[in-house]
Amino acid sequence: MARIAGVDYGLKRIGVAVSDVENSMAFPLGVVRHTSWGEDAARLRGLLAPYGITRIVLGDPLLPNGERGAQSNETRGFGERLAKEGFRVEYMEEVYSSMEAFELLRDVGYNKKEVKRRIDQSAAALILTRYINEHLKGNK
Repeated sequence: MARIAGVDYGLKRIGVAVSDVENSMAFPLGVVRHTSWGEDAARLRGLLAPYGITRIVLGDPLLPNGERGAQSNETRGFGERLAKEGFRVEYMEEVYSSMEAFELLRDVGYNKKEVKRRIDQSAAALILTRYINEHLKGNK
C-alpha cells in the first residue's frame, strides 16, 4: 500500500505530513515556504520522493457555510499544479485545522515559538488523519 501525504496550503507556509506504511496514522513531516506554485510543487516532490508518495490530500479551506472562497480557489489552483507534477490530488475540508493544531500544541506544553514552528505541519497531520479516518479505516 502506498503512503499518502497531507498538505495544509498557506500563502506563506505549506505544512506537510505523511502517513505510516499502513495508512493508519499521520505524522508531521515539515514545512515548505511558499514562493510560487511551480517551485512549491517541485519542493514537495523532492520532500515526498523518499516516501514513494503519489497521492496528496490537500486541505480545502471552505467558508464556514461550506462554500468556496478566495483561499479555497487558491488552494484548488495549487492542487491543479500538484496534479501536473504527477500527484493524485484529493481534497479534504479543513476549516479551523490550524486553530485546532494551535490548541493541541499549546495543550501539550509547547511554547509560543515552538507552536509557530510546528503549527502548519501539525495542521497537515490533522487533515490527513481526518482523511484516513473518513475514507480508509473502513476500507481495510
